[in-house]
Amino acid sequence: MKKLKDFLFIAAMVTVLLTGCGKSGTTSSSGLTITGSVYDISKSPSTALSGVTVTLRKAADNSVLSTSMTGGDGSFTLTDAPPLTDMYINVSAPGYVGFNAAIMNTATDVGGMLLSIAPRANVLYMVNLITGNSGTTATWSDPFYTAKSWFSMDIYNAAQSEVSGVTVTASPASCNIFYNNGSNAFFPTGPTTATVAAVMVGGYSTSSGIYDFTLTDTSKTRSLKLPLIPGEMTYVSVYPW
Repeated sequence: MKKLKDFLFIAAMVTVLLTGCGKSGTTSSSGLTITGSVYDISKSPSTALSGVTVTLRKAADNSVLSTSMTGGDGSFTLTDAPPLTDMYINVSAPGYVGFNAAIMNTATDVGGMLLSIAPRANVLYMVNLITGNSGTTATWSDPFYTAKSWFSMDIYNAAQSEVSGVTVTASPASCNIFYNNGSNAFFPTGPTTATVAAVMVGGYSTSSGIYDFTLTDTSKTRSLKLPLIPGEMTYVSVYPW
C-alpha cells in the first residue's frame, strides 16, 4: 500500500475530528448537512472515486443515520445528521475494504471532508505488515481479517512531517497496537518512528465498539474516539500534532 501521507495533504484529510469537525453553520429542523469527497488512496496521486456508498452511522449502535453515493468527482452530501450526537462515516464500494472515519460530534454543518478508501488487496498487504501474518490467506473474506476490527493512523506536525516519539494507548485495553519501526516492520512497543511507505501505527481488536485512543509525547496529549468494526478499517490522520 502506498504511503498514505502522499495523499493526505490535499486538504489535511479529516484532521482527526477530535471533538467535531467542519465549518461554522446553522442547524435546521431536518438536521445537519455533511459534505466531502472520497479518494482511492492506493493510487498516486490519490483519485476521487465515484459510486462509493457513504453511510453516516450512529456510534452508539452503528445504526444508519443517512446515506449517499459519490458522484463522478467523488463528492457526497449527507443530510439529516443529528446535531450533538456521536457519529462516524463509513465508505464502501465493491472490491474495497470498508473504511471508517473517527467519531465526530458537532452542532453545525460540516464541509470539505476528505475520506479514504482502498482496494482489498492493498489493505491485505498493509494489515499483513502490521500483524506479521504470513500472507497465506488470500482474500479479505478469510476470518483472519473479517473477525478483527482494524485501525491505522499517521501523525504529522504542521510542517507535514511525521512525528516520532508518540506513544499510543487504547481503552478498552483489548486493542492490539503495533508501531512501524521506520523500515515497515511492526512491533508492539513504541513510540512512533517516521516511516517509509506504510502507516505509522496500526492494529486490531477481536471485539468491536467505541475505543478511546490516547496519544502522548513529552509535550502534549491528544485523545480521539475510533469506531472499531469487524472486517472494516478505521483510518485517521492526526494533523497537526
